[in-house]
Amino acid sequence: MKEWKVVLTVLISAALCGCGNSGATFNGNKVGTDDTFEIDFSILNTSYSHDIECESGDSFSVWVDSEGGSIALTIQSGEDDPVYQGNNIPTTSFEVGIQEAGTYTVTVTGKKAKGHVTVEKYEPEVIVEESDDYTHVIDRVLNEFNFTPVEWGTTIDNSQDALISLAEDSTGRYKAYGIISKEKGCYGIILNDTIDGTDSNTNYAYEEWIYTEYEGDKPEFTWKDDKLYLTYPVADEDLIIPKTVHIDCGYDTGHMEIDVNAVSN
Repeated sequence: MKEWKVVLTVLISAALCGCGNSGATFNGNKVGTDDTFEIDFSILNTSYSHDIECESGDSFSVWVDSEGGSIALTIQSGEDDPVYQGNNIPTTSFEVGIQEAGTYTVTVTGKKAKGHVTVEKYEPEVIVEESDDYTHVIDRVLNEFNFTPVEWGTTIDNSQDALISLAEDSTGRYKAYGIISKEKGCYGIILNDTIDGTDSNTNYAYEEWIYTEYEGDKPEFTWKDDKLYLTYPVADEDLIIPKTVHIDCGYDTGHMEIDVNAVSN
């Protein structure tokens, strides 16, 4: 008789423990920051929320690891329609885009759930065009040498800034200078229209070129059928070859640029 009482007591205790775990509200950890809401739980039978400020163009990266039960997620700004709402979410990852700035409430709800949820805001990467960034370098080199280039053939240190005279057309109106910078070496060509007798009409071409000091590699302007062309040396694997480009020019504004639709080697 005593033996049966012991067995019955053990069974009742086990049943009570099982009921206690399934009915628990929360067992785990949660962290909220300006950009992130992360919650890890062995049992979740309630809801937890966290507010995150967003700007238009931001996005949320969402990671859900569901090990049991049911996990629901809502992302909503005030009384507006949710930008995301999902129930019974399996293990997955996805992104949610934000169109309007505001305070977004991230709510994670569980029902006998076990798992992990992370919602992280990230701002769109601002891509700075290389040309925009390198403009400051070209400005620095031009000002450093006061628009006065050294002649082709001059011995220079390619690891330092330099301004090289590349070419002048037969009319004397158009000139080209080469930029050598500490950042990129031989990168950047200045196209100068001296229509008003000054160096104020400088146009930047973001092109790679090679400085050899050899007279046979010296760039040159040529006219053909009333069109202006510039030939200059470039690297082609282990070789140095000439590259010829059409220069769009002749405007009263002094504008010049390389015609990308008319480039040949």
